[in-house]
Amino acid sequence: MQIHEFIKIGSNHKNFCEDFSLNIELDENQMIFGVFDGCSSGKDSHFASTLIAKIVKNVAVEIFNKEKDNDFLLKIIYETALQLKKTVKALSLGTNEILSTIILLWVDKKENLAEIIAIGDGFISINGKNTTIEQNNTPKYLAYYLNEIYNYKSFKKVITENSFQVKTDNIQDITISTDGILSFDNFDAHSEKTSVIDYLTKDLFLINNKAMLGRKVNILKNKYSLINQDDLGIIRIVNI
Repeated sequence: MQIHEFIKIGSNHKNFCEDFSLNIELDENQMIFGVFDGCSSGKDSHFASTLIAKIVKNVAVEIFNKEKDNDFLLKIIYETALQLKKTVKALSLGTNEILSTIILLWVDKKENLAEIIAIGDGFISINGKNTTIEQNNTPKYLAYYLNEIYNYKSFKKVITENSFQVKTDNIQDITISTDGILSFDNFDAHSEKTSVIDYLTKDLFLINNKAMLGRKVNILKNKYSLINQDDLGIIRIVNI
C-alpha cells in the first residue's frame, strides 16, 4: 500500500499555510489519516487546523488503545469535539479562532476496509469516483456546533445533519483533500491543458516515489502553468 501526503501554501496566501494533514499508524493494519483546512476569514486559521489535528491524533490513539468498534471514527470526532470545548474554555478562544474543516479517513489494510467522515467542504476520490463536498463557501465547521454537543446522542444528531460519510470494503485508490485541489489556475494561456484532479488522484506516474504528489505539483506548474491559489492538503492511498 502506497501512502502519499503533501501540503502546499496557495498563491493567494502570503504568510501561513492554513491546511494541515495527519497520518497516524495505530497498529500494523489500521491507520487514521486527516486533512484540515483553516477558514481564511477566521483568526489565526493555521492555528485552528493544527490544533484540531493534534487533538484528533491524541484521542485516536487513546480510543484505539481502549476499545475498537464500528463507531471508531465517529468516537474520534466526538472526543475531539469534547476536547476542543475544553480547550476553547481554557484558552478563552472565540469561535472564529477554531474554524477548520475536517476530513478523516480510517483504513484497515488487513480487511481492506475504509471509512471517511467529512465535516465542512473538501474533495474525496474513492476508486475513481470523485465527490466534491461543496457548501457555497460557508462550510459547516465543527466549531459552530460545539454548544449543541453535550453527550453522544446529541453529537450523533449534529454529525448526521452536518457531515458527509462513506464506507468501502474495496480499497484500490483513495484520496482525501482540502478544496485547494479545486483551486489550480492557469497563469499562461498558451500552455498545454491537463486535468489536475485526474493527474493527482488517478494517474499512476511516480506512484512508487514517496515525493510523488510534490513532484506532480511541480510538473503542473512548470509544464502546464498551473498553480494552486488556495492552500492544498492532500493524502492519496493506493493499494498496489
